[in-house]
Amino acid sequence: MADFKTVQIRGRYGNPAYTHVSGAATTVCKTGPGCLHGIVVGTPGGTCTVYDNAAGSGTVMAVIDLSTVTVPTSLPFNCDFTTGLTLVTTSTSDITAVFE
Repeated sequence: MADFKTVQIRGRYGNPAYTHVSGAATTVCKTGPGCLHGIVVGTPGGTCTVYDNAAGSGTVMAVIDLSTVTVPTSLPFNCDFTTGLTLVTTSTSDITAVFE
């Protein structure tokens, strides 16, 4: 039988992480540069604005209308950000952002 090794895969900015957001909120996921891999929608409702910033303002990466999403849905981004990653959600949405 072959001898296998376990290899941990690291992304360009470190280990992937996640932030869960439920309801209307402004959530700073990360400060500094990184990569947004995707957003998983668990409960639709309202909108989610994704900012390349350490606050809920500045450069908009995306505005997602969560009221029309069929769940569960995974929205791939694989997009770099330079200043930080902040999500501003409205209504009763329930999402998880995966980033590094």
